[in-house]
Amino acid sequence: MANDYRSMVTAMLQRLGLPATTLDAEDGLVLGWDDLDIRVTDDPLGRHVVVAALAGSLAATPERRRELLRAVLDLNLGCIMRYGLGAALDRGNGSDVVVTATIEYHRPVDQLIRLVEDVGTVARLHKDLFDVPKPSASAYEAALFENALIFQP
Repeated sequence: MANDYRSMVTAMLQRLGLPATTLDAEDGLVLGWDDLDIRVTDDPLGRHVVVAALAGSLAATPERRRELLRAVLDLNLGCIMRYGLGAALDRGNGSDVVVTATIEYHRPVDQLIRLVEDVGTVARLHKDLFDVPKPSASAYEAALFENALIFQP
């Protein structure tokens, strides 16, 4: 499953027109280009986690940041449609954005996904973008949906 999933992520990045450098690392698959970094790893519950970090860059314009954010949202939407998902987006101030999607194989897709392209609203997205009931399976899941997992580049 992991190899199939990683192949799918790589193929989707290529379809988005984002040539990726692929490296196998201890903490998962790392796909990086320009000022965007995506990691595929496992969370404590054994699910795949897609973590994309768009770091502030002197060369990155607001338009470029919006373009990259949209590409990541499209990538995560593809993961949602194929695997089923509980997802959260967290924090953004116009110069850096972190997008996190947690893949849950056992959960059917039953959330309405509303994509918002305005980078300035990213800080509110995990409440405004996804209509997701707070899970009760574990404290870890509750924390995930409340705060999102944050990857610091």
